Amino acid sequence: MVLALALLLLAAEPPLPSGVPAPVKGPNPYLSQAKELSQKLDFEKCLKRLAQAPQWQSDASELLEIELVAGMCHYNLNQRGDAEERFRLALRMNPDAELPPYTSPKLVDFFLAVKRKLKAPPPPMPTEDLDMPKEPPVVKGEKEPEPRPPEPRPDEPRVEAEPKLTPTPRPPPAVPEVERPSLLQRRPVPIALGVVAVISAGVGVGLGANSRSLETRANAAYFESDFHKLGDAARTHAIAADVAFAVAGVAAVGAVLGWVLGAE
Repeated sequence: MVLALALLLLAAEPPLPSGVPAPVKGPNPYLSQAKELSQKLDFEKCLKRLAQAPQWQSDASELLEIELVAGMCHYNLNQRGDAEERFRLALRMNPDAELPPYTSPKLVDFFLAVKRKLKAPPPPMPTEDLDMPKEPPVVKGEKEPEPRPPEPRPDEPRVEAEPKLTPTPRPPPAVPEVERPSLLQRRPVPIALGVVAVISAGVGVGLGANSRSLETRANAAYFESDFHKLGDAARTHAIAADVAFAVAGVAAVGAVLGWVLGAE
């Protein structure tokens, strides 16, 4: 009874730590980051993230997606050999694998070409080294006898050969090519601030020139009332010109900072 009690106590104790960390489960964060970088057309950083993806315990679908995304990045970097190798690995995992929707038609054609190479039948083996009976050589001047078809038996029904139907290949579905966003779509804020800076600077130049013109007219006025009126207008235009130049300076600084900080 004492021995049985000791065995029960040992079985109830938790297992000792082995020193090996438990594998991390869940969605692979490196794969999601790589997909975001691929959508931003930063294919080199995308490949660096995919190189870190094996650190995570991924399932079969994530492993397949890693190879497909890597092949697409290699293709867009004009690395066709590496792209074909990654696509081959993906098709060996799943022969029915497909690229994501809205992929460029050129990339889809390249992927289908790799798939056709994998599905092509192997070349026929040479029959020279096989231990097969060889036909007797034909002597020159003698005609080779033509093989005769076997004669049907009278009690055997004749079966007519049915014509073979060759399936017509279906063209691949047309996938719209993803257009790269324009410079205005990628940097709207710096461009808008630059336009505001240019317009404000132009307004400031115009107000400054008008202020100098009013000041000249005030100095040349014969009446004191005209002198004060034109002088006040000149000062107002000068203040407005200073405000316009200040707005132009702030907008220019914002445009430069937005352009530099927005660069990848």
